[in-house]
Order: sequence, then C-alpha cells, then structure tokens
Amino acid sequence: MAGALSQALPDRVMAEGSANIWGVQVAGKDLQGKPFTYIFFTSGGTGARATKDGLSATAFPSGVLGTPAEVIETLSPLLIEKKELRPGSGGAGKFRGGLGQTIQLRVRTREPFVCSILCDRTRTRAQGFFGGQPGATGQVLINGRPPANPKAEQILPPDAVVEIRLPGGGGYGQAEERDGELIRRDLREGYVVPAP
Repeated sequence: MAGALSQALPDRVMAEGSANIWGVQVAGKDLQGKPFTYIFFTSGGTGARATKDGLSATAFPSGVLGTPAEVIETLSPLLIEKKELRPGSGGAGKFRGGLGQTIQLRVRTREPFVCSILCDRTRTRAQGFFGGQPGATGQVLINGRPPANPKAEQILPPDAVVEIRLPGGGGYGQAEERDGELIRRDLREGYVVPAP
C-alpha cells in the first residue's frame, strides 16, 4: 500500500519497514526444575521518510520499542548476552532506513527447552523508495547456524545460544544525496559498516 501511495504522495510516505513485531516464546524448566513460559516482543527498523531517517528498533505503527533486557532477566530464566543495534541493516539513501537489532540469549536450565519465534522479513527485504536501498533481512541463528525453518518450534539443548537479527527499514532517496554531516554521524555512531 505504501508503494502505491508513494506514487500519489511521495513526500508523505515512508519506505517499507521491518514489518511485524517479532515475538519470542521460550518454555522449559528453570534451574530449580520449575516449569516456565516467557514471551517477549521486539522490533526491527522503520522505513526512512522524505525528510528523516527511519527509527531504529521501533515498530510501526505502534511505536513499540521492545522489552528491556533487565526486565526479561528478572521475570524469566533467560540470560540476554547481547542486545545491540545491527550496523548496516538500515537501507542507504538520502535518508537511511532504521536499524534492526541483534539479540542473543541463553536459557538458565539443565534440560532441553522450546523456542518459537514469530518472525517476518527473513526472505524479503524492506524496499527503499525513490532510489533508497533495501534494508537487511531478518535472521534466526541457533548456535551460529540458521534452522531449516526459522518460524518452526525449535527443541534445543540447555547450552544452546539463540540469536535473532531483526530486519532494517528501507532508505529514501539516492544515497549520493545524503548530507555529509549525517554520513559522519552514521560512521561515528556505528550505524553503517565502513567500506573496506
């Protein structure tokens, strides 16, 4: 729909974003053998707009930012080993797509556990508009390798490391038109991966 609106109202639409909020559900038994189920939600990047970069790690249209690592660790046996913006995941453009994020977790358990991830944009990238580049696709990794089906229920051993890499939003306009100060800020903040 945004693609159709971009033809009629090019200055009033945003490029494609990371799509749905990702839901992560983990169930098993904690270190004391007590059963648990925990669900948290997290977001990738929004698409860039005609006058601004996309928002990083923020759902559209809800504006949901996700659950802080401290809350997850307090309410569940999950251990968040990494939670950071995903450099280079936002599509380049005059205005850059919002960045996705990377979250790496383990479960404090002695038994196998179940992990289900409601994810999107693992095959199709968020498209940029008017010459903007697409955002990065999302990924699910189990012990560093992608499962056959990232949306399937995974039964994992107690030492498994689950990593989710949320997709970025598409860029808006030609990257060659990006303001030099914004490029310097992107490099300084680690938002883009510098060319070799």
